[in-house]
Amino acid sequence: MSRAVPTTGATLSAIAGLTLRRLRRGRTQWVAGSIACLPILLAGVISQTASRTQVVEWTGVLLDLFIVEMLVLAVVPALFVASAIGDEIEDRTTTYLWSRPLARWTVLVGKLIALTPIAVLMIAGGWIIAVALGAHVLAPTSTIIAVGAAAIVVSIIAAGISTLVPKHGLALTVIYMIFDGLVGSIPASLQILSVTHQASKIAHLGLDLGEPASPLGPAISLAVIGACWLAIGLRRISRLES
Repeated sequence: MSRAVPTTGATLSAIAGLTLRRLRRGRTQWVAGSIACLPILLAGVISQTASRTQVVEWTGVLLDLFIVEMLVLAVVPALFVASAIGDEIEDRTTTYLWSRPLARWTVLVGKLIALTPIAVLMIAGGWIIAVALGAHVLAPTSTIIAVGAAAIVVSIIAAGISTLVPKHGLALTVIYMIFDGLVGSIPASLQILSVTHQASKIAHLGLDLGEPASPLGPAISLAVIGACWLAIGLRRISRLES
């Protein structure tokens, strides 16, 4: 019997499905979900404190919650993506995959397709609930877009780092994002390289916290950062030894 080479769509679907099955058997989703709930816990504390003293300005609460959300952003995508890709390479599972008629890039992209939406839903969902609980308002659309877009980019960054240093992909992604936050806080041109800074610029829209800025520039910056790390990951995985 002849074996037909699977189509790209079928390959990506198979890898994504396998990744999700492995995820369900582990504890990663529970750990990540607990971390994603941290802004909700903070919102609960703020809500209780405000009810006992005075009503706080909702925009101030939003900024406090956003800072915590950026910390969550440094961990949750890394837990999903960095662990999955790093373990795949370290355990030599890729050796079997390379022996199949599959394009190497489909392994990386397939895992991103499976895991990135979960990270985005956890982060965006936690954000929406936290804002409703802590600020008693609906989360502005701009902030939801900001945390969702940032989660996608951080997932890609985690994938790129994990192809470079599989054994320490999770830890290095978290360190990278901490450094990213520091770069974003520096009033210099280096801010353009910071995911957290670009996300905060998008989230700033419609919050009446100053001069609103166009989301186009920050969105382009996030897209470029993500594209660069995706290119690094794809190039690296194409050069891994069988």
